[in-house]
Amino acid sequence: MNIEANFFYSKLFHPMGFIILYLFMSITTLQAQVPFFAAIHLELLTLAGALFLTIVHIFIVDKETITFKHPLVVALLIPLLYGIAPILTSLFSQDELKVFKDEEFKTLFEMLLFGAALFYFMCQTEYQRFFLNIFTLFYVMFGFYFLYRYLILNEVREFDLRPLLKIRHGDPNFLCTFFSMMIPLPLMLFYTDIKKRNYLRGSLYLSASLLLLICAYLTESRMGIISVMVGLLYLLTRPVFKIPKGLLIIVALFLGSLIFFIRGERVLNRYTAINDLSNVNRVLTWENGFQVFLNNPLLGAGIHKASTYYYENTGYPHFQSEFRELDVHNTFLKVLADLGLIGLLFFMLFYLWPIRKAFKMTNDNRYFIICSFIILTLSCLTIGIPYKDLFVLHIFVLASLTYSNKPRFLET
Repeated sequence: MNIEANFFYSKLFHPMGFIILYLFMSITTLQAQVPFFAAIHLELLTLAGALFLTIVHIFIVDKETITFKHPLVVALLIPLLYGIAPILTSLFSQDELKVFKDEEFKTLFEMLLFGAALFYFMCQTEYQRFFLNIFTLFYVMFGFYFLYRYLILNEVREFDLRPLLKIRHGDPNFLCTFFSMMIPLPLMLFYTDIKKRNYLRGSLYLSASLLLLICAYLTESRMGIISVMVGLLYLLTRPVFKIPKGLLIIVALFLGSLIFFIRGERVLNRYTAINDLSNVNRVLTWENGFQVFLNNPLLGAGIHKASTYYYENTGYPHFQSEFRELDVHNTFLKVLADLGLIGLLFFMLFYLWPIRKAFKMTNDNRYFIICSFIILTLSCLTIGIPYKDLFVLHIFVLASLTYSNKPRFLET
């Protein structure tokens, strides 16, 4: 490619602009506030542009030779096996492939394709810090957007006044998981900058992590808050920080005292009232999930179908309920009920993909990746998010970070 053609391509046809725009829309969901963008299917058009130009970049610009050992093959094969599982279930359950009409399945499949394109670039050392900055920026924007809709527009659930935003994934437990799983990544950037004595930039990353922590706390998600505490405790006791135990106790007490003054009584009441209706219903969803799996062990009942058996399998009187049928509140059990053993196998291959490589890393970045994975896994125990696009995106991000096993990747 000559200089003029290369310049023309870099300005107009490089996939980076499309990838960044799609990330912005997926994380912040701000485009949903403009009906025109929905009318022209802006997200789908952006995804198509990102995928097409990535293919051009791989085969024409980079002139890659793709073999079975290429990381991109793994990034396509493992996720797509998971994406095919709902189709297999729909096909063999003879529901006329209605899965293709399911909106969440569409966003799941779109993110599985987009994640592979993102993965290709994030595996390259010159792009990793850039994309981590992009993720941090967009999640900070999402955090402020959350605070605005929750604290100013007062978008809450009437029965417990917890946030219930009128956006995609506006449930408090989903929001808590998304904010929580992201917290360790700005901390990784903070750690890198502090080592280089770039204290100003490091303080910005630390501030981003604190903002995400506050947002997660304000959702009042019991398991979410516990997940963050366990994850950060793991991180603070790793060699990267080398914090004396006495100082760690002081910091914990200080943060605990500070948090207590920020709706502390409300959050404490959430734990003291552990036998409330929310948890009782959660247990009932587990009973339903197990029963649906036992009735459909191999391929499951179909994506989002387990909830339709909620009243039947729990003995909960339908006519006495003011609520709709509840979904299975456990990510792994939800996959088992919806997609059966085959679906769970494909899902676990995808889910464990980053952590298997993280344990083989030799640099300090592995601690932050493992911390994020701990937070995500604990959160998954009480919510069902296997088809959420931000969940899928995060798995790709963690996986891509494990493919650079050299500390220099964050030093640019």
